[in-house]
Amino acid sequence: MPVIDIKISISNNETTENYETKAIIQNNIIKYKEKDNTIVKYNLEENILNRENTKLRLNYIFKLKNNTIGKIFSKELNKEVSINIFTNKIQRKYNNIIIEYEIDNINFIYRIEEIK
Repeated sequence: MPVIDIKISISNNETTENYETKAIIQNNIIKYKEKDNTIVKYNLEENILNRENTKLRLNYIFKLKNNTIGKIFSKELNKEVSINIFTNKIQRKYNNIIIEYEIDNINFIYRIEEIK
């Protein structure tokens, strides 16, 4: 299980969040923990993003130029909400990933960059 340093960037039309952390790669899945202890897993082969913390569980599937259904489960409310995701771009080079997608006409850019 190699440990790598990564830079994460998540942005939309209104905000941008950047931070650096350590990640492990296991079975083609990059795993890392966010500042608030949210555990994130990104499947490099299937382009599936999973995030989970004490309040919610999120599952997004990215398919280039296609609509997919994302699931957000609120643990507090014990309720799941489905959202439409349209993926505009999936770019991967080694452990560097850029995903551009839309939810409710809001554009998002999600990046994982390996720091060498």
